[in-house]
Amino acid sequence: MCNHGPAVDGVTRRQEPTVDGLPFLTYIQPLEGIRQLLGID
Repeated sequence: MCNHGPAVDGVTRRQEPTVDGLPFLTYIQPLEGIRQLLGID
């Protein structure tokens, strides 16, 4: 979606795999922590 589609970062407005200027892996860290606490991971 980023390379060939209309997806852009909400802050930078660039076609890159980031979320509000954060790298995707940084963005999902809280979700990963919650998944670990729930034993879903």
